[in-house]
Amino acid sequence: MITFALPSPYLYGIGENTHDSFVHNLEYKMHPIFARDQPPGDGEMNLYGSHPFYMVSEDDGSSHGVFLFNSHAIDVTTLPYPGLTYRTIGGGLDFFVFLGPKPEDVVKQYTEIIGRTMMPAYWSLGFQLSRYGYNGTSEIREVVERTRNALIPQDVQYADIDYMDNQADFTLGPNFLDLPDFVIEQAVGGLRFIPILDPAINTEKVNINYTTHTNAMDVGAYITWYNDTLQPDGNCTTSSSNSFPDFFKSETQGWWKQELKIFHDKLSYDGIWIDMNEPAAFDTNKEKPFNYPPELPPWNLICPENEWDDPPYITLSASRSATKRLSDKTICMVGRQGQNNEHLHYAVHNLYGWSQTKPTYEGLQSATGKRGIVITRSTFPSSGKHAGHWLGDNTSRWKDLHSSIIGSLEFNLFGIPYIGADICGFFETTTEELCARWMELGAFYPFSRNHNSLNVPPQDPAIWPSVASASKTALNIRYRLLPYLYTLFYHSHTTGSTVVRPLYHEYPTDLRAKSVDTQFLWGPALLISPVLIEKTTELKAYLPSDTWFDYYTGKKEATSGTEVTWNTPLEKINLHVRGGYILPQQIEGLNTKLSRQNNFTMIVALNSDNAAAGDLFWDDGETINTVTNHQYYYIRFSYAETLNNDIAVEGVLTMEVQTNTTSLTGLENLKMDSMSIFGLSKAPTSVDTGDVSYYPDNNVAYLTNLNRPMISNWKVVLHFD
Repeated sequence: MITFALPSPYLYGIGENTHDSFVHNLEYKMHPIFARDQPPGDGEMNLYGSHPFYMVSEDDGSSHGVFLFNSHAIDVTTLPYPGLTYRTIGGGLDFFVFLGPKPEDVVKQYTEIIGRTMMPAYWSLGFQLSRYGYNGTSEIREVVERTRNALIPQDVQYADIDYMDNQADFTLGPNFLDLPDFVIEQAVGGLRFIPILDPAINTEKVNINYTTHTNAMDVGAYITWYNDTLQPDGNCTTSSSNSFPDFFKSETQGWWKQELKIFHDKLSYDGIWIDMNEPAAFDTNKEKPFNYPPELPPWNLICPENEWDDPPYITLSASRSATKRLSDKTICMVGRQGQNNEHLHYAVHNLYGWSQTKPTYEGLQSATGKRGIVITRSTFPSSGKHAGHWLGDNTSRWKDLHSSIIGSLEFNLFGIPYIGADICGFFETTTEELCARWMELGAFYPFSRNHNSLNVPPQDPAIWPSVASASKTALNIRYRLLPYLYTLFYHSHTTGSTVVRPLYHEYPTDLRAKSVDTQFLWGPALLISPVLIEKTTELKAYLPSDTWFDYYTGKKEATSGTEVTWNTPLEKINLHVRGGYILPQQIEGLNTKLSRQNNFTMIVALNSDNAAAGDLFWDDGETINTVTNHQYYYIRFSYAETLNNDIAVEGVLTMEVQTNTTSLTGLENLKMDSMSIFGLSKAPTSVDTGDVSYYPDNNVAYLTNLNRPMISNWKVVLHFD
């Protein structure tokens, strides 16, 4: 046990677990850190990943972070002094301290140690649809067509374990034998496909010659018992006992990559979704799993009594479980792992999902020849190098709508910015109003996917007219802003900065901003303020002291540094652009294959000095290692005004290509077509190219018909009287 005093009560991070606010409650709250198949709920519950990292922000804005590099089960208790107490059941106390001093500096320093995030495929920033419970390929087709007919953008379609034969990885069930043809057919129009895979491999009751299992046995891929002979079978499906691959072994990694290649030859997937990789095993240490057929005799994984499954200190994660054993809902702690079986599962349990992620990412890229995307449920520091994450099996509640913001902010601190929650909720039946508000918020998750559970009604956004309308509006804005979002991921990939960030990262001395977790920023420049309360169209929100413009109208907000109230009907989410920034945009399309062929626009939001700046990263969106290989364009934008006796006589918008490439990215065929300038102090009389319109009520100028190339330098000059 070790206790730290903290210089400030503004404490963030420590995960993955549930809590009601982004800034921690310091009144003796204990947070367990142990990867468990535990859906988000109420109270300080440990969830799917392990992230013993925190940040503290002081009143003067100074921030620091602390990372405990330890993979064992940990309990962290907050103290009101303020302080923190760590208790861990093994491993060393290897603490890394990051001195900031800015909040963004802390995250950059942390990710410099654990590794920067992967660069996601451009299409993976589009909207995605999924559910557990599709009856066959025909139902997936109906959902895709319903979405397309409603003119709702969609880039990715998923299939959960329904597509498998008896829930066995790398197989197709009888109702999905035509799935490969459907995937090829839809790919022509730009729709991508991602299937789910669980790490647990069926060892019986598969209706085919299941070579995935026999191949695993041939290379010794599975975790063994403590006597190094038998693999510990658990239960993770309704149709079979399961063995668990040991991804610490090079032979297992090679087997897994080969299975991914064989499967891609059968089903042309574009990404992989790995689930249940804490690893999950249903009702370990009970007589029978909850999902086991009642007519069969009792069978389950019962772990022997020992000091590893029953350590002297009962962590909170164990004390809350049914049998108060560390192995509940997972495999036995005495399992052996490693190239030479040198590790107890007890020591590396929290690394299981992490160990599966890297070979999955490498296998995906080898099989497809493209960048792709991997989504993983269980994470550990540095998982973001190879995968994104979703916040797990949430519930269709307004509380979970709010919690999704907290989780998204935390995972950006943890170096996993490709993050989102199941839009409209996974468990239980959503409502029309909740789903509409959630689709609006989810349109601004970095990972934007609607997904729900078995035995509940479908909730894809075209089901209700009002949800379809709200979704189309919000998602069209998302697609318009994808160039800005993609550029944020470029900066995260290269410098470690956050993509979604809390207000205090940009306003570290603003004490009120330190507690805001109902609003968030995309990068430094776009403020998102969703409605999170049922049956309301009036939103009270906080605007930090700065220059802010309404995204929709360009009108400057009259007040800042205080609480404001906005009328927010069901079909609207509040968006504000920060003065001093330029946001590159692209005319939206029904998917990114279409939108990437459209011309660019931009928003120029002026600060109090009548200036603004921004940037754009652009590559082909799917080739591997374009940043390393310099196969991209990097462009800087700036706006400044020339003064004569303190009176603006002209405004100059400059585009400078700072990095270019001979590789074809599509940018060479596109133009800067138009731009909006927010916050002009006076009306322009002319522009040296194109046309200009000015709206004095909002002090906004619209420049159209610019027709400027995107791969060479240029200027646009506004003239004032």
